[in-house]
Amino acid sequence: MSKNSTEKQEVIYQYQLKIIAALQEGCFDEDSDNHISFSEMKESETLPEFFHVLANCVPTFFYAEYVDDKVNFLDFNHIANKLCFQFSNKKK
Repeated sequence: MSKNSTEKQEVIYQYQLKIIAALQEGCFDEDSDNHISFSEMKESETLPEFFHVLANCVPTFFYAEYVDDKVNFLDFNHIANKLCFQFSNKKK
């Protein structure tokens, strides 16, 4: 049985909340072993590197490992663009 649009949006929202919480708890809490400081990134001017890792490196690695499809950043960007189109293309 296929999920309707509202159910799919809820699934997406729940994934989003969980991933944001994991990032918050794992990287941005000062007590975390993997703490990342935004103020230090601003001072050292490494925000572009951080967002490259968050937007490109991590999703590409995750996709390649869990889908077992070894892709590079550009290949994954093409996949991500298809997903953006798929999920922004609202059916009326």
